[in-house]
Amino acid sequence: MADAVVAITGVVVGAALSYARDFFSWLTRRRSYEFGVAFELRKARTHIDEKMKWLSRPVPQEIAAKVPSLMVSVDGRELYLGEEESFRISLPFWEGHYSDIIALMNTRRFRQFAYAFDLVQSFEVKFAQLKMSFRGSVGDPKLMATAVYRDLYEIKSKLDHCEASRFIDQVLAMPR
Repeated sequence: MADAVVAITGVVVGAALSYARDFFSWLTRRRSYEFGVAFELRKARTHIDEKMKWLSRPVPQEIAAKVPSLMVSVDGRELYLGEEESFRISLPFWEGHYSDIIALMNTRRFRQFAYAFDLVQSFEVKFAQLKMSFRGSVGDPKLMATAVYRDLYEIKSKLDHCEASRFIDQVLAMPR
C-alpha cells in the first residue's frame, strides 16, 4: 500500500512539474514575442518620426527656386514635398511570426499591436500617395499634396498615442 501511495505521488508530482515547466516555457516565449513586437513597432515609429522630420525640414532658398512646382506651402512653411523618394518600413518579425504572435499574445494586446501596425502600413500608403500627387494629371498637385501631408501627420499622431505605443514606452522605457 505504501508503495502505491509513493508511486501515485510520484506520478502526480511528475505531471505537475511537467505542466509547470511547459507553462513557464509558454510564458517566457509569450513575453519574448511581446518584446520582439514592441521593439519592431518602436523601430517603425522611429522611421516614421525621421521621415516626418525630413519632410518638414527647412529647404534652402536656392533649392526651392530650382523646383518651385515641387514646393508646397503648408501652415506658412515652404516644404519640398515633390522630391522623388520612396518609403517602406520592413516588419520582418511581425510579418514572419504572425501566426505565432496571434497564438501567444493575449487578445487585447494583439488588437493593440495590430492596430498600430495597420497605422504603419497606412503611413506607407499615404506617403506613396503624397509622391504620386505630383505625377498625376488630375487636380491640383499642391492642394492634394497638402491634404496628404496633413493625413500623414494625423496617422503619425494616432500611432504615437495608441495603446501599443503607450505600452512600448512604458515597458521598454528607453529612448527611441
